[in-house]
Amino acid sequence: MTTPKPMDKFDPVPAEELAAFVAHPFAEMFPLISEDELKELAEDIRKNGMIEPITLCEGKILDGRNRFAAAKLIGRPLFRTNFRELLCHLDPRTFVISANIKRRHLTAEQRREIIAKLLKADPSKSDRQIAATVKVDNKTVAAVREKLEATEEIPQLETTRQGQWKWQEQKRNDHLQRSGQRFDRPQCLRRSRRTFVRRAARCERSL
Repeated sequence: MTTPKPMDKFDPVPAEELAAFVAHPFAEMFPLISEDELKELAEDIRKNGMIEPITLCEGKILDGRNRFAAAKLIGRPLFRTNFRELLCHLDPRTFVISANIKRRHLTAEQRREIIAKLLKADPSKSDRQIAATVKVDNKTVAAVREKLEATEEIPQLETTRQGQWKWQEQKRNDHLQRSGQRFDRPQCLRRSRRTFVRRAARCERSL
């Protein structure tokens, strides 16, 4: 009886196994490179080999979709050494962002798309947390958040509403101080009530 030869890390991965590989959902946070860039990458792999392994998570490609496609483009066989499994203590989403945010030349629009995906995944994260992750200004994150809240794609958090009120109140205070006036919140509320009463009385008289 012949004992099957154990799988060696230098053995090429069978074609049917390669065909079964799909992208991990978190990998799709980043866009694929253009066709011209893919050809350049394929030529580099032809000359220098695949220096950075493809990272897998749950049997799916978490990082390295472009390298995988480039190798396939030139018909280069892939070996077990060209793949590695994500370490169990690492968070897949954090790993993808960390691996790609500095490596890739992303446009402002692409960064906003990534911000939107992160906000949809976890709206409770602060603007500063997401800004630090994506390497953008926190005002950019705030603008994306405001747009998503307006279209009800993410919920408006209570902390966000309170922060918006404080920001608006501070803005009014600054304006009134520059004009030499004092902002009196109760007085403004009394004025608002008087305005409401006058408008209600006019509506009643018109009936």
